[in-house]
Amino acid sequence: MKWFKTVENEFDNNIPNKFIYNDRLKRRIISNMFSDKFFMAVSDKTFDELTPKKRIAYNKRLNKCISKDPNNPSYTKLGKFASGTFMNKYYSLGKNGARDLRNIRIQYSKDLNEYKNNHQLSLQEVYNINGRKKKDYIKLTSSEYSEIEKEFKIAHKRAAEKELNKKLDVILAMNNSMNTLSKADYFLRSNSNISSKVDYRVKGEIQNKLNQKKETVLKVLLDEERADYNNNVSLQSDPLAFKNYIKQKEQKYNNYANSTSVRAFMDNLGEYRYNYLIKHKDNFISEVEATKNKNEIKIVEEKYLYGTDRRDTKLFFNLIKNQEARLALLKKQAEELQKQKEAEELRAMMSETTETGEPTSLQMLWALQYQVSLKNRKFEKNDKNTEYNETDNILSMIVKLQNNVNKGARLKITYFKKFSCSKSNKPGFICDYAIDRKVSGGILENDFYKTLLNNSEDNDYADIETSRFSKVGDIWKLVEKL
Repeated sequence: MKWFKTVENEFDNNIPNKFIYNDRLKRRIISNMFSDKFFMAVSDKTFDELTPKKRIAYNKRLNKCISKDPNNPSYTKLGKFASGTFMNKYYSLGKNGARDLRNIRIQYSKDLNEYKNNHQLSLQEVYNINGRKKKDYIKLTSSEYSEIEKEFKIAHKRAAEKELNKKLDVILAMNNSMNTLSKADYFLRSNSNISSKVDYRVKGEIQNKLNQKKETVLKVLLDEERADYNNNVSLQSDPLAFKNYIKQKEQKYNNYANSTSVRAFMDNLGEYRYNYLIKHKDNFISEVEATKNKNEIKIVEEKYLYGTDRRDTKLFFNLIKNQEARLALLKKQAEELQKQKEAEELRAMMSETTETGEPTSLQMLWALQYQVSLKNRKFEKNDKNTEYNETDNILSMIVKLQNNVNKGARLKITYFKKFSCSKSNKPGFICDYAIDRKVSGGILENDFYKTLLNNSEDNDYADIETSRFSKVGDIWKLVEKL
């Protein structure tokens, strides 16, 4: 029967073989089968207008057709459904479904027309129709649902563009302020629920309008900034205050650093700085020459040169470099003098003697501190070997794990006292002494790790140790810990 085939086509031949009353798809198929759209093609009355006698007659005709071609797939799938609906088994489902879809299709036609022809629909009106689509139009045929879904997407995009442009007009009408700039910056993101529905072309046009608005606002704001600066005599005469002024404006307009207006404004400030520097170069030179370290040089550099174009102030930057080089030389000379002084003091200390020939307390302490310095050098070296990489094997990872545990740790002697020394049967003297070592920095500062490293708990009592000290050349060294 043509009636069956039409229904099958509408549902993409997705007709179940067995009917279950509460199955949504099968209820939907029966409701459509007996709705006016399909049933009126084989009847002069709607299904809910049929008398019991008329339904019996239709059922007989149906069974007669089925008996002629019992293996027809359409009959196999829909025959029992239709027969059961004509009779009492599914009659209420068919009748109520037909009435329901009659009213739904009336509204469907109106909504479809709105989507297609009413280009003034607001976003909310589009959503209202979409609510009915999800609730009611899902009951219709696949082709009907697909058509209104397609029109929804078109209407949705059209309404979203309209709504987004409406909101844009509000931004474009705002006054010239930092708040307006912020609103323009975040316009598309703050309206992402709408802007995500429009195409890139529309978003590009909107972004161009926002950029033009921002440039207009920036020009007005920066003209006001220039006027304020030109009237601020105290600011123009104070290079440190001017440096802070430039930093403040850089921070204020940081998000718009690529703006033509902002670049021009910052260039103007740089020119003001350059002109001031030329007039007060003697002050700059004297302050540079008075510096004693890199930190002081940096302060003077920022005070006078921050915000200027290095191409214009190359001479002044060279003066900074020359002063850095001079201070570096002085520092190196001072360090060399200090090393010479320490070497002389060490020679003097190591030349001291006792009646027994044993090391003095200072000589023993120096030897112990030398051992500590070796340990700290190892810590410093390990600090550089803590980063994991893809080429690490298990062993190297374990080593780096240990280095991370020790990272930043340094050892120092906090207490020392010599007790006695006696001549050893080996070169040197065996000495007893009290010593306390502490760990600072890194995880090792934890008491647990101190215990591991010091082999003693962190308490008020120093360790009693015995070691052999021997003079190697002119230096006393700890050569064996007993």
